Amino acid sequence: MNVRVEMPTIEPAPGIGDNFPPPPTLAERLLEEAAETQRLVDALADRANSTPRAIKTPTDLDRVGTIVKDARKLWKTVDGERAEVKKPYLDASNEVQAFYAVFLDRLKRIGDIFQAVGDDYQREQARLERAKAEIAAQAARAEEQRQLEIARAAATPAAEIKANAKADAASDRAFAAEAVVATKAADLVRTRTGSGLVASARENWKGTITSWADIDLVALKPYLKREAVEAALNQAVRMGVRSLQGADIRKDTKAAFR
Repeated sequence: MNVRVEMPTIEPAPGIGDNFPPPPTLAERLLEEAAETQRLVDALADRANSTPRAIKTPTDLDRVGTIVKDARKLWKTVDGERAEVKKPYLDASNEVQAFYAVFLDRLKRIGDIFQAVGDDYQREQARLERAKAEIAAQAARAEEQRQLEIARAAATPAAEIKANAKADAASDRAFAAEAVVATKAADLVRTRTGSGLVASARENWKGTITSWADIDLVALKPYLKREAVEAALNQAVRMGVRSLQGADIRKDTKAAFR
């Protein structure tokens, strides 16, 4: 990619005795360069202020229509001026964006690749820790039951007490192992490496659409933004929908001036 970026000229700091004013800001330059535009907009605004807000006669209609036409025309002129003034800034912005995009894209790819490597490792470590805890919990529960059976079959009170004590200890181990199974991944796999890096994990619920035809949009309604639904509604209207529960669809009449 051939990208040219000109570094800004850095002016030396003013010394003692320098009385040069600071350069004008962008807003100040724009205000000076758009003085004629400001005058034209102000003039139209003054005309608008003296134009009736309600139409009672053909003369009123003419004045309102003329204001609309002139405002639309001046809007196009000012918008063209804005685009022309903005173009060099936009071109420079796009050039800077393209230049740094090369670095940013490479860094994102590197980060994403090794993030996936870390995800796979931590996911497997969490699975192994939970599997190990589940085995330990099952073994402890089995030992608890075995000791309880021994206690029930004990020939002497002392033997029964001893077996019950072992059953209680096994139960404690089972509870501890079951707690590990329920522990969040962040605590299961937290590791501090030799460099001081702390590696942990995050667990997030994620939804993926498996069948667009079967997705329950009613259940999703509380989480949809009103603007997005209205955009979909108007797209449906443009495509020919004329009736929809919960929506008012009708022709709208607007004034046209030429």
